[in-house]
Amino acid sequence: MSTKMPKRDITGECEGECRDRVNEGTKDRQDALEKEGVKAPESYPDVPGAEKHINPDNPPAGIAGRGKPQSLEGQDATAKTLTERGSEVYGQAEQAASDAYDKTAQAVSETYDQAKNFSSENPGKTILFALGIGVGLGFLLGASSRR
Repeated sequence: MSTKMPKRDITGECEGECRDRVNEGTKDRQDALEKEGVKAPESYPDVPGAEKHINPDNPPAGIAGRGKPQSLEGQDATAKTLTERGSEVYGQAEQAASDAYDKTAQAVSETYDQAKNFSSENPGKTILFALGIGVGLGFLLGASSRR
């Protein structure tokens, strides 16, 4: 059973049975809507919880360029409020970062002071500790250079 597939040449002309599936689907959907009696958005069946858009002067979001222009006074007030809120949030973030930096600097300083005190109170342990670190690094670097 050999079925010959339809082809189109470089000009778009069809050889055999070619179908335009996109347009056929659009036509089928339109026919189904017309069968149900739906003619325009205003005649769509009611959906619980959905509001119909009736006022042409106040279009729904996403429809640009329609309706009456709104007052710029309200937009200026909103812009000022947003600017003030942005400044406030920026100030809070700046303060939080400054506090975190101060706490970190203080913790590092305390740790450094503790290490200095330990090394002056226990010079023998400090030397052995440093020797152990040196031997460990020597083994690691020696092993990696042999590869």
